[in-house]
Amino acid sequence: MAGPGTRTALAGATALLLVSASPAFALFGGGANCASPTQVSNAHSGTRDVIREEHETTRNAIMDAIEEQTEALTEKMEETTLRIIEALTLAAKENSAHIRQQTESQRRVADAQELNATDRMRQEVRASAESGQFDPNPFSCSLLDIFESSRGSGAPMTGDGVTQRAVSRLSGDDEDVQAGGTQIAVSVVNARDTYSGFRGSENATTDWSFMLNEPTIDLSDPQMQDVLGWVVTNSVDPLPEPKMTAAELDTPEGMSMAAEAQKRIARQRAAIETINMSLNMRTPALTDNQGTFRSMADDSAYNRPVPERLSELQQLDIRTVYHYAPGPNRVNGTNGQQNGLVHMNEKGWLQELHTIMAINARINYIRLELENRNAVVNALILASLNER
Repeated sequence: MAGPGTRTALAGATALLLVSASPAFALFGGGANCASPTQVSNAHSGTRDVIREEHETTRNAIMDAIEEQTEALTEKMEETTLRIIEALTLAAKENSAHIRQQTESQRRVADAQELNATDRMRQEVRASAESGQFDPNPFSCSLLDIFESSRGSGAPMTGDGVTQRAVSRLSGDDEDVQAGGTQIAVSVVNARDTYSGFRGSENATTDWSFMLNEPTIDLSDPQMQDVLGWVVTNSVDPLPEPKMTAAELDTPEGMSMAAEAQKRIARQRAAIETINMSLNMRTPALTDNQGTFRSMADDSAYNRPVPERLSELQQLDIRTVYHYAPGPNRVNGTNGQQNGLVHMNEKGWLQELHTIMAINARINYIRLELENRNAVVNALILASLNER
């Protein structure tokens, strides 16, 4: 809408038009004279200037109004955008909290399921154990006792100490052998007389029963060591040749005798090593503190004395008889308990078979060791028979 100034300008312009259009009117009183063109043009110029100013004022007002409305709208949109962002942030936080709660709830459910499954498994195993399903053979662990843990994987090699006398005499290091002559023979006879009657043997220094009849030999006894040493010496070579002197070795005959002695000593040492193997098998290797092997001997047909310390050979001997010829308690159980062979379940029998297989495996390995030594001895015997 136009303002008051605009209405005034339009009224003046209308009056000028009426004056110029009607000659009866006079511009300056009475209508005596008409307005000139110049006057009319000047009047129109003034009107145009007024109209132009009014247009510019109106346009500026409109632009200001538009700008004010734009700024207000921008502020409103910014405020609305911030509220939307804040609302979205709150919603995201609520969703995150909800997801965390769901995750925690699922974790607790999973933990509860695992605990229940573990407890159920424990109860099932306990029920099976109480039913006797996993009852082991009472002596299934005694295989671990064949060797004491502090002594490695085999019996101690004390057989070397017993056979050392024979080795020293064969090599010529023994004092009696170095003396030569009849002193060598005298030493053999004196040993026979010294140990006559030892453990009931009239000729103990030639009695192999001390080693062959006893599965465990107490080599801590100095007399037993000495007697067995003389048994080996008398069996291999009781009267060896003394060590040759440097002067004897300077002669062709001496060199020939020395070479012959090497051949003889090599064969005798092979025999001694085989004897060592037999002695080592009978060396005490385990202290039966729990009485396991004594109980096994009592529950079987085992008829040999069971010492406090047992060799590997006697442990295998007891276990073999324990499985081969079990006694009544071993078969039917002890004191009315259902722990005999007749009460054994499938797993118990599997353990029993495993134990027997383990014993047989060890016996087969020992047999292999002995046969290896026997092969060497037999080869040397064959070589000596074919000498020229």
